[in-house]
Amino acid sequence: ALEKSLHQYIDPDLLPQEYGGQLGSIGGNLNKTFIQYTREDNDYMIQFDQYGVDLDRVSNILKALKKENNN
Repeated sequence: ALEKSLHQYIDPDLLPQEYGGQLGSIGGNLNKTFIQYTREDNDYMIQFDQYGVDLDRVSNILKALKKENNN
């Protein structure tokens, strides 16, 4: 039920497996990749708190993560 309602708002291609998505497991490489990204691009991550979230950029990042995890 949660997955169906969540998928109405967020494309499953952008979600981890734990939420019925296609990105891979939170406990696996997805989490490591996200942590690495936040460390490398810390200034941009700080802007999330100050100015809001750029959903287009977040979507592009998540799609890139999916592509990377599929290779």
